[in-house]
Amino acid sequence: MPRVLASVALALLLVVSLAAKAVVYERSDPGDAPLAPDTGELFLLARDFAVTPPVPETSPPWFIGERDGCHVAIATVSAFGWDRSAVAFAAAGQVVRFVYRGAVYDEQPVLRTKVDAYWHKALDYLGASAGPVIVRAVLTGPGCPDDLLGADAVRDLSH
Repeated sequence: MPRVLASVALALLLVVSLAAKAVVYERSDPGDAPLAPDTGELFLLARDFAVTPPVPETSPPWFIGERDGCHVAIATVSAFGWDRSAVAFAAAGQVVRFVYRGAVYDEQPVLRTKVDAYWHKALDYLGASAGPVIVRAVLTGPGCPDDLLGADAVRDLSH
């Protein structure tokens, strides 16, 4: 009899566990929500850059801005560092910076962004939406001013 009771208890635990996961998944599924304009594009437009939208087949998608001989490219990259080689390839002769949580980095802080991504994912599973972990790569050409990524710009790109 104890084996039957243990089997029933495990079956009940399985059903409850799967039901809880289904509820959490339902809550965290964005469905067909419309996409908001990309922050990189809005950043460039707000600073009077002529913006070229990304080519659909590129990964990550780059918004390219041109103004007075200044060439800027902005992309939202993977928090897990999967886009590092693509960023390095696209950089060719440009200055590369990463913007994350209100700070500018010369290299993507992969450990920090990865830990944050896993933490946010755990919170999402628990039903407490923490939002996405956003890391932006910014490429600037030699004709760009040094203060292009000042405090206001970093704040704007961190969202």
